[in-house]
Amino acid sequence: MSFLSVTSVPRLRWSSPKAFTLRPPLASMVFLVLGLVMFGLGEALLVTAGVGVSPWTVFAEGVTC
Repeated sequence: MSFLSVTSVPRLRWSSPKAFTLRPPLASMVFLVLGLVMFGLGEALLVTAGVGVSPWTVFAEGVTC
C-alpha cells in the first residue's frame, strides 16, 4: 500500500511560508475570502430555492444553541 504514503506536501502560490504563521500572505487571505463568499452564496441560493440548508449549516446551528 505504498500509494497511501505521502512523501511531500506540494507548495503552491498561496501556501504559507511557515506553519502556524500569524501573518499569512495576501494571496491566502484573498482565496479564503473568495471561498467563503462562494460558500455563503451557495447556502443563500439553497435557502432561496426552498430546498433547505446543507448538513454542515444544520450542524453549526445545532452547536451554537
